[in-house]
Amino acid sequence: MTWLQSDLAQNTRPCVLAMWHHPLFSYGWMQGAPGAEPLWTALYNAHADAVLNGHDHIYERYDQQDPSGNATTNGIREFVVGTGGESLNGPYGSSPPTTLQSQHRAFGVLLLTLHASSYSWKFVDTSGATLDGPGTTACHGPSASSAAVSARRPTTRASIARLSGPPLAFDASPLRRSLSAMRRAGLPVAVLASRAVDVLVTAWLRHGRRLTRIATFHETESQITQPHSLIRLRFGDRLAGRKAGTLILRFAAEDGAGHRRTVTRSVRLR
Repeated sequence: MTWLQSDLAQNTRPCVLAMWHHPLFSYGWMQGAPGAEPLWTALYNAHADAVLNGHDHIYERYDQQDPSGNATTNGIREFVVGTGGESLNGPYGSSPPTTLQSQHRAFGVLLLTLHASSYSWKFVDTSGATLDGPGTTACHGPSASSAAVSARRPTTRASIARLSGPPLAFDASPLRRSLSAMRRAGLPVAVLASRAVDVLVTAWLRHGRRLTRIATFHETESQITQPHSLIRLRFGDRLAGRKAGTLILRFAAEDGAGHRRTVTRSVRLR
């Protein structure tokens, strides 16, 4: 934040565009990352013009808005472009009025043309068809003077409540597999999540009262792509020589707003 505010304060060009991974506003599988709000507030105070994000596998174009999601001609236009080809998802929940375009059925790219005092855009799918645009927006103008008074410019703190989907629900159910099948192909686990989550899986082997940790896995939103997903935990040689016992699995899930859920499951090794 110190670097960003300093960089904005020194800028005298009429247009400001920022780009990073997690979007503050999104109504696909991820449904927004409140942790990006300080970046948005600093950029808004400096009269920035556009923000480019990805992460959510959807295309969205928003109206100019403030960090709380209120439409204003002094605001920032956000583009979410996660349509590069891996998968598509959403929308989940109700999009706000500032969502001017939302598309989750076609892979494609956003084409931006950056002019001296404006920018133009259009979204093109893999067949070459234009699905959004073309459009043009004028920049707000030099930002140095506005950045100098950013501390005095009021802005309402954005609320985590803008995550429009249901409260975070999470469950994980290991599917029955023989020990030999687990050694060969891993342990499949059915995951239920009401929004995009990262999951840390810790595995222990229990013999009697003794617990021995044998593995950890980090399953990201790239592996858990839908409310009902199947992940596979591959133990490799860590189950070599095991003939009996119980596998204890702890699944710790966390969404983009920092909400956490933890479940523990056991699997008999046979």
